[in-house]
Amino acid sequence: MRQAKPASRAEPHVDGRVGPDPAKVGSVSTPPRQPLLFTVRVKPGSRRGPLVESDAADAMSLTVYLRERPVEGQANEALLRVLAQHFGVRPRDVDIVRGTSSRVKHVRITADR
Repeated sequence: MRQAKPASRAEPHVDGRVGPDPAKVGSVSTPPRQPLLFTVRVKPGSRRGPLVESDAADAMSLTVYLRERPVEGQANEALLRVLAQHFGVRPRDVDIVRGTSSRVKHVRITADR
């Protein structure tokens, strides 16, 4: 008869616990957040900009005033920077899902924060 291989023994941690090293195992207790989707009404070429206002009628809608004009995507780039700063995320975590050439845009934020 064949004998079963002995189970490999894990090295004990400094504090005496036995098992996988938590520093080497990814965290499963905090999964990444779901993307945040909302509507933005952009006011390019505004003297009030950059300013972010929430819409009182709709909780998932914002109005953003920008100084940049809607020329060659300048207002879209400024919008991504302003929203990233407003929500405290990196600019690459903010995407315009729909409405790149419209003043009403659908925006998605995908950050693990």
